[in-house]
Amino acid sequence: MSTSDGGNGGGCYEGIWSIAASGNTQIDFSPLLKAIAGHVPPNTTFILSCRAPYLDKQPIKFAVQKIDAECRVCDGVGEVTAHFRLDGNRLEATDVTYQPNP
Repeated sequence: MSTSDGGNGGGCYEGIWSIAASGNTQIDFSPLLKAIAGHVPPNTTFILSCRAPYLDKQPIKFAVQKIDAECRVCDGVGEVTAHFRLDGNRLEATDVTYQPNP
């Protein structure tokens, strides 16, 4: 589930939950995001957006921009793509690639 933060930059509060008879568990994105962060060039960041990953439809992609970009859509340098798997309640990266802009 993604909910807009109400700002003009397209930011979101995201939470995805596993719903089961034994109880509800929030899915932990931190292992996936850490793996993605390790594949982008120095002095860049990837842009989180309002897109919930579908576990059966891979991959998930994020734009990469300079860390000191002047706006949310300025200074793009490429795209990072990640495939992942659900391990318990954690999203684990299985493959991450960075593709610079031509």
